[in-house]
Amino acid sequence: MEFLTSMGIALAAGVAIFAALAAVAWTWDTGLPKDSAASLARALARPGPADEAPAREASAAFLRAVLGPEAPFARFAGRAAAASAGALAAMTLIWFLSIPDLPASFLTDGASLRLVLRQVILNGFVSAFAITWASWTVAGARIGRLAGAGPGRLALHLALDLLLRLALLMALSTVIFALFARFAGSFGGSVETAVAVVPETLVSALAFRALSGAQVYAALLTGFPWLLLLTLRLAPRPWTGALWRQIARALPIEDKPFRFLGILLAGVLTLCGLTAALLLRTLRDAALW
Repeated sequence: MEFLTSMGIALAAGVAIFAALAAVAWTWDTGLPKDSAASLARALARPGPADEAPAREASAAFLRAVLGPEAPFARFAGRAAAASAGALAAMTLIWFLSIPDLPASFLTDGASLRLVLRQVILNGFVSAFAITWASWTVAGARIGRLAGAGPGRLALHLALDLLLRLALLMALSTVIFALFARFAGSFGGSVETAVAVVPETLVSALAFRALSGAQVYAALLTGFPWLLLLTLRLAPRPWTGALWRQIARALPIEDKPFRFLGILLAGVLTLCGLTAALLLRTLRDAALW
């Protein structure tokens, strides 16, 4: 019975994680003319180098549709907020799954629930949203240059984007911790203490030992449009082209091809997240993490 309960919880969490990530990709085709969406998607998978005109134009259109740097302010803010909220919800569920014997009272107790919500919303969402906004703004200015980039250059962009996100995360965490100390009495009311624990907190978060780990990885996860483009660049182009044609025959993806690619990526990330959560849970059961 305990095994079935655990499997049921994992399955429910997996569905919720997938739904949160798939919701982010739901508007990836917004702003693209319907008659060009399918041809752009096929161009991404057609044989040939990444810097050929069709592939370059398709990549630029995809990134503009996803990141939306030229979109109206409200649409860009909405997309950044949706990506941040989806990634944060998914990573928070993964963190809870990775904790052995997490008592249900932790979420039903009013004080504990308020503490979790305050940390997730005031710290996690604000940080993820600000970092996503900054990262997408920088990336948006480089779309024309990176649209035709090969795997090596895209991987370098991903690495630099990761460093930018980590630097912003440390800066934002410092500001938020100091504000909590100043106005909420956290850290004994000492701003100096609050600032001093930021590096240790981030190290613990990167090791996924605290709920703040969900917030850190949520801020990093909103760069997955670049990860999808890099995956398409690394895959053998004739192979992906043939696969795309086979899928198009079976599924109605012609009008919303990028939504389909995003949902596919959401499924892969969900499986990776569940695997990581169960692995961490096993290691923590054995007191190895």
